Amino acid sequence: MSKWWPIVVVLALQLGALALLPQGAAKARASGAEITLRTVAVDPWDPLAGRYVVLRYAVEEPFDGLVGPGVVDGETVWIRVGRSEPSWERTDVTLTPGPWNERQRSLRATWRGGRPELDGASRLYLPEEECLEADRLLRNNPESYVDLAVSEDTAVPLRLRIDERTFGAP
Repeated sequence: MSKWWPIVVVLALQLGALALLPQGAAKARASGAEITLRTVAVDPWDPLAGRYVVLRYAVEEPFDGLVGPGVVDGETVWIRVGRSEPSWERTDVTLTPGPWNERQRSLRATWRGGRPELDGASRLYLPEEECLEADRLLRNNPESYVDLAVSEDTAVPLRLRIDERTFGAP
């Protein structure tokens, strides 16, 4: 038995690490608030995970406002959004999270190439036939929306809505 314990320890550590990976997404889905953002997408393929729609949000677009002095690529920033119809709108991008209430949220993002990118919310996995249809509709319809489950540090896409069609979780 003594020659097997290092293997058992290594396997236990690896399984423990894998169990912790989706914890933030699971928490956001279970107890996070739901918000809607306007989006556009492209249609890539991941050989290990299957087909998915890459989501890019209007709140991630470059803007003229200053985030803070010396913001560099890879730095964590917060996209502050306010409730609006038909989707929430960006009010600010800052280096610290802001208020979290019924009318406002702060979404964690990473600064890349002069704009913020939402962490963990850029892919929505769909069956291949749905993904192809979603991509076709997205290319022809600029008014599309994603419903996200958000917690104070995680955003997870739930469903994509284009015209009367809904893709993803009901």
